[in-house]
Formats: sequence, C-alpha cells, structure tokens
Amino acid sequence: MSGNPVVTPPGAVRVFWGYRHQRLTEDDFRRELGETFMPGTPYMLQPLGLHAYAAAVFDEDTVRDTPHESGLIAYPSQAAYRTIREANLRGRLYTHTHAAVYDEYKPDGTRRSSAQWAEPLTDGLDDTARTVHLLDDPSDLQQGTLAVHLGVPTDPAQAGASFRQEVRRALPSLRDALRQEGFAQGFVTLHDNYYIAWLHHLKGVDADPIDDWLSSSTRLAKLETERVLFLEDAPMVTVDRPSAFNFVFLRSPRAELR
Repeated sequence: MSGNPVVTPPGAVRVFWGYRHQRLTEDDFRRELGETFMPGTPYMLQPLGLHAYAAAVFDEDTVRDTPHESGLIAYPSQAAYRTIREANLRGRLYTHTHAAVYDEYKPDGTRRSSAQWAEPLTDGLDDTARTVHLLDDPSDLQQGTLAVHLGVPTDPAQAGASFRQEVRRALPSLRDALRQEGFAQGFVTLHDNYYIAWLHHLKGVDADPIDDWLSSSTRLAKLETERVLFLEDAPMVTVDRPSAFNFVFLRSPRAELR
C-alpha cells in the first residue's frame, strides 16, 4: 500500500502526548479519536506531504497524570511542517481541531498536551533534550512493525527531575540494544512522571529491549500498532480499549515541501 519506501529523517518526527479534554467523558474521547481525529490526521495532511502517522490510546485508570494518548507524526522536514501547519489553510484547520479533543493547557497556563521534535541522543548527561531519537538513520515508519511503551517510576515518590534524568542516563544502553537487535529507530519522550518510547523494526523481532532496560521503572503499557489502510476515504477505527494504530497511505509527492 505504501509503495516504495519514503524515508523520514529522524529529526523530522514529532512525538505527541495528549490529555483528554475535560468536557469529554472517556467514552466520548475515545469515540472522537477513533471516528474523527485519528483518521482525520492523514485525511487532512496526506495531500500536503505527510510521511507517516501512528497513534496510541492508553488506559486512564492506571497511574494519575500519565497521558491518555500519544502520537508519532512524520514530515518530510521541519521546514515542510511549518509550511503544512502554518502557511496552508488545510493545515491550520487541522491544528485548530486539537482544542476540541485535548486538554491543551494547565491552570497555570503551561502546556499539558503538546509535541516535540525528536533531537539526537548524545552521550552527555545533559538534561536539555526531552524528546530524542536513538538512532541516526532515516527510516520509513509505515514499513515493518511499530510499538509504543509507556513507563512510570517503580516508586511514585521518585517522580520528578531525578526520574527523568535517570531515564536520560540510561538511554545510551537502550540505543545499543536497538542496534544489536536490528531496530530501525527509537523515539523517547521524557517527563517527570513517565516516559513514552516508540520502537520501530523493519521486519519484526521477538526480543524486547525494554524488558531488561530500566529497573527503576514500571511499564504500564506495551501496544503493537495495528496497520490501518487509508484508501480513498479515511477509515474509522474502534478505540474501546488501549489501542495503537499505524495509518498506511500513499505519500503525496509534494516536491515544494521537501
């Protein structure tokens, strides 16, 4: 379905974390995601050059203040993203749809639901990059298998900058495990009380590098994405449990956005 591989530079991938809008019940939220927002993302952005889109919905009853949804959105480049989302009416309309589904701001005005570009992982112990890619090669996220992991501190009292920094210090070992097992890419976003890791393998693999990775964390969820074919119209998906989807569509050759 996706045709020839269309590789995305890892720095052109955004990792999203989202919280249910307070006016929506959990059932309403999942219905809106499955029937409108998730299929609406490739529907709106595929004609503008979107490379890939995957999304996962987590169980809200596990740990307080962990996100309810995460997404992986791949563009041809960061410059293409700016053209798609800011200089194009279709993209601007899509941006405004977030406010109907997600709780975007905390009471103090800081962002609650947001996204960040994946930055290169360095071997330094700095804490500046909150969202990183573990490998440097471009990859086609529509090919192969894609899984998402949500982890939290084993001891809730550990939540805070110390947990985030501990995860950050452990990422080089996860990167080495991905290389050893032949993974194509890994994206991790770090927060004070959780991390989200998206792992991509072109052929599929039985080994799970996160199993033996970080003893101080508990994995709340591991979701393998279900491939959803996007043909002439955007298909709705059913989100009645923790679920993950990778939307597979023909990439539009928008040369001016590359």
